[in-house]
Amino acid sequence: MNYNLLCLTHDYLYGKPGYYGFADDGSGYANLEIAEDANKLEFDAMLQKYAPETRNLLKSSSYREYFDGLLHLILYVYGDCHSSQRFLNFFPKAAYTEEEAEDMEKNKFKSPVFNQHFSNKWKKCIATQDTLAELRNKAKMTSNIERLKDKKTAVIRFDGFRINYSGWKSLYEKSPLPNISEINDMPADTLGLFATAFQLFQNNKEFKDVSRVIFDLSINGGGDKLACQKVLAYITGKGDMYTYDVHTQTKNHEYVQTVDMNLDGKCDLEDIAIGEEIRKKYKFAVLTSFNSFSCGNYFPVACADNGIPIIGERSGGGSCVVGYACTAEGFLFRYSASYHLCHTDWTSVENGAPVTKELKYEQFYDQKALEAVMDELFN
Repeated sequence: MNYNLLCLTHDYLYGKPGYYGFADDGSGYANLEIAEDANKLEFDAMLQKYAPETRNLLKSSSYREYFDGLLHLILYVYGDCHSSQRFLNFFPKAAYTEEEAEDMEKNKFKSPVFNQHFSNKWKKCIATQDTLAELRNKAKMTSNIERLKDKKTAVIRFDGFRINYSGWKSLYEKSPLPNISEINDMPADTLGLFATAFQLFQNNKEFKDVSRVIFDLSINGGGDKLACQKVLAYITGKGDMYTYDVHTQTKNHEYVQTVDMNLDGKCDLEDIAIGEEIRKKYKFAVLTSFNSFSCGNYFPVACADNGIPIIGERSGGGSCVVGYACTAEGFLFRYSASYHLCHTDWTSVENGAPVTKELKYEQFYDQKALEAVMDELFN
């Protein structure tokens, strides 16, 4: 029953993003020939050809072996960093020793029970995040908004896309609405960060010489797609998002025409004019790494499609929206669902954003290196 339900989930719901652990090319991206061949196969045939040991574990009468099979399926066979386990405490306690179950609960992905199953993509993503977080802390480049020493380059840094819905509701319920320059309790999310940053650039003496902005998504693992679309509208003039359903073969183009740039409670021609002025006044670049994933991958892809240079390292993919499924006995897991995020020509964004200027990790938070690359790009 469980195995049949997994077959159903894969064959009719799984998005087949273009990556499998067995198709890894050694760099965290896929060997496209293998991935495309696997995509053509039904679940059972795919496992027989590319992951027979996983198939055997999933069919085992041993609960521990079955549970190992589930973890191996999710974290290695799929292995795309969107697919992951979501379970209640009694599942690991039923399958593993008390010590192992406690370690899984306490240390999560750092537990050996989990990380023994990781695909190369998972391993590289975690290692990249740990390395960059250490380098960023060492360089003391941790502020969300900061001006570099040349005074003309600023960095807007955010590690995810969030909308504080209750915060914006409270703000817009104020009567009368405060002027944007007088708001002291800006919602703490991605939209609030952008509104605050561009207010500083235009009205604060410390930032008066800023003419170039780097959006640092080097440790951005994704988040709310609407937040992604709204900040794209800020800097490109359109918050377009293209998706393709691999099962129904339908194409969808949704867009955010503009955002409330002046926070007057309306989206109108005045906001469009403010956006045009911002894009005329400032030059943009996006800093990415392999850890820039999901919406953290789509943002630089959309920027590159709009002519904004990408610096750092090719982003890590994550082309599908997230879905949730449940096995017959109640094991909840997350997977890449059927909607693929796409370029404007409907090709998948799984292979990341093309890099205009590559940087070593040591240069990601080196002010002189960042200033130099911006000079190279824009002077």
